[in-house]
Amino acid sequence: MCARTIYYGRRLIIDRYRDGWSKRSSRTHTMLTRTPVEVEARIVALRVRERRGPDWLAAELDVPARAIARVLRRHDVPYLTDCDPLTEEVIRGVEDDHGAL
Repeated sequence: MCARTIYYGRRLIIDRYRDGWSKRSSRTHTMLTRTPVEVEARIVALRVRERRGPDWLAAELDVPARAIARVLRRHDVPYLTDCDPLTEEVIRGVEDDHGAL
């Protein structure tokens, strides 16, 4: 790169952001609030009753799928892939008496 290009780029950055940084809000862009207890109870109850994943539950409850996934982990609800489809009993990832999987 030639010196003229570097000088122009540096000047552009300095001019563009001189006032921009001081005017920016310090407030976070996302609000990290926990899902209300009532909504968590509805999520867990619907998951147990319907045996469906976070995407389906998100459409039913109008809650983001990622929030549903966090709630299910928080309540130690096993993944659907770890459960028997008929009985909902956990069949994978369970340790036996000897500590083996």
